[in-house]
Amino acid sequence: MKKIMLVGLVALGVSGCQDVKHIAKSLKTSTVGARRTVTLYSHDGAKIREWKGRMKLENVGSTARFIADGKVVHISGTFVVQED
Repeated sequence: MKKIMLVGLVALGVSGCQDVKHIAKSLKTSTVGARRTVTLYSHDGAKIREWKGRMKLENVGSTARFIADGKVVHISGTFVVQED
């Protein structure tokens, strides 16, 4: 048991704090989502709609899917996702 703990501590020390923070943030984002702003633009650059809040985002090719205000939203075209 002590060997397993020692190996775990050594692995944690080798990976560094940044890697641990990245893994923790990735886990949180995949479970509860991250605070994001999603903005959809028209072909001429005018803003069509904007969504803000904690959401999980799935990108599939040139489309995205997320839940906003209890509704599933599918968007395609030009959109920007900004993590707050």
